[in-house]
This record gives sequence, C-alpha cells and structure tokens, in this order.
Amino acid sequence: MKYLSIPLILVLAACGGEDDSSTPATLADLVGVWDGSETVDQKRDELYTVIQESGDFVSYDYMGDSADNGENCYEKSNGASIADQGAGEFIISSQFAADETVSITVSGNSMSGHNDEGAYRSDAVKSSLLESDFTPLCAE
Repeated sequence: MKYLSIPLILVLAACGGEDDSSTPATLADLVGVWDGSETVDQKRDELYTVIQESGDFVSYDYMGDSADNGENCYEKSNGASIADQGAGEFIISSQFAADETVSITVSGNSMSGHNDEGAYRSDAVKSSLLESDFTPLCAE
C-alpha cells in the first residue's frame, strides 16, 4: 500500500474565496467522500479523499484518467489524519511531512481553506460516492 503524498494531503487545504454563507468547519462537516479532481493542461486528474469520523483519511487516485494514463484502477494512499482544533482550525498530520495547520470553511457541499501563507489552491466538493466505489485497487 502506498502512503499519502504531500499533494494528496493538501486537497484538504483547499484555498478559495469565502462568501457570507461560509461557516467554520468542524470535523463532522468534513466526514465523507470529497472530490478533489482537477483539470490541468487539458488533462483530468481524478482524485478522491475519504475522511473518517476518527479524522483519519485515505485518498484514491484513479490511474486510468488522462493525467496518469495508467491502468483502470485506484491507487490507495493513507497515513494521514486531520484533527479539529475548534473554530474551523485543523491540523493535518502525515508521517511524511511536518504538521500543517489550516483554516477550513464549508459552504453547502464545498469546502475551502488556507494556511497562514495561503499557499495551496484547489477545490473539493462533497461526493455521493462511497469508499467501496473505488475499485478495483491497483496492485501494490
């Protein structure tokens, strides 16, 4: 099993404009499947993050998309967690990177967030998919 890389961790640190309907997130707001897919240079990268009630999260990267151009399978990555610090502040921890503190807000089915530097930019929307939908898994 592969472990969560830094770019996958940062799908949770989505940076975007806040509006009046955004509220500080709680861990309960973040539990579920999030679609962090993006298109870069006309190549689609299909990526999902599943956040558990415990704060542990797992990412699934579809290898058969136009960005990876690989097999028809999902690469599963884990080894990271998110801890609610209150008032929309979270600490993202991984065994491969220093802890990262992010502020996350939710608005409907979208989340946005930033760290103190505002360095990370991506979007994540709540998905109706289940973790069991990410099959087949790629061979290790």
